[in-house]
Amino acid sequence: MIFYKMESKFGKEVGNTYPQSQSVKSEINVNSSIHLLNQWGKFPENVYIPDSVLDSKAILTDLISSSPIYQKIVSDKLKNILFSYRKIGIQFFSTNVLSREKKTNYWLLNEYEYDYEFVDYSNSEIIRSNDDAKTVLKIKSANEFIEKKQLFEKVNDSIWIEKLHLIKDINKDILFLDKVSGSNIYLSQKIKDEIESKRCTGIEFVKCGDRYP
Repeated sequence: MIFYKMESKFGKEVGNTYPQSQSVKSEINVNSSIHLLNQWGKFPENVYIPDSVLDSKAILTDLISSSPIYQKIVSDKLKNILFSYRKIGIQFFSTNVLSREKKTNYWLLNEYEYDYEFVDYSNSEIIRSNDDAKTVLKIKSANEFIEKKQLFEKVNDSIWIEKLHLIKDINKDILFLDKVSGSNIYLSQKIKDEIESKRCTGIEFVKCGDRYP
């Protein structure tokens, strides 16, 4: 099965700037324990999501790129498509995008369960990195990858999948993977076709294994 990484698009479709949102408007202190910028993993239900400010040169699209917020900001149409295919390990929180002081409702997508079991470790390139060097690792399984990830985090090292390959038989249409470059969201050909047929904007599909940008 072919999968595509869901990335934010560059170019005229999103306007004459990138990312589309380069600032946020927050009504609470960023140091608050419920502020989005202090969250990781599964978010609490009372998480505070600041409004994203659309740049004056940007255009509203179904996927909004943002530099202050690393999670995906998606329209109601795109949210409904994604949620119809996956309801486990994913959260959607209502948020707003401000454009010339007009509020448009969007959704912040937070993925918090990752699908390491679908990585083809024998054909992927796994890297351990720190301030001094990068080392290629021989990882044989998802459990070993998770163990290494937890171990390295304790010594401030990191582990990355620099060349990702997936196994052939996958029983999901949406995969979440962290420790990869760019987006953490991978979609099957089926979802890609539906998103394109419904003319969702602001999205670049990058075939798994290809470099982006």
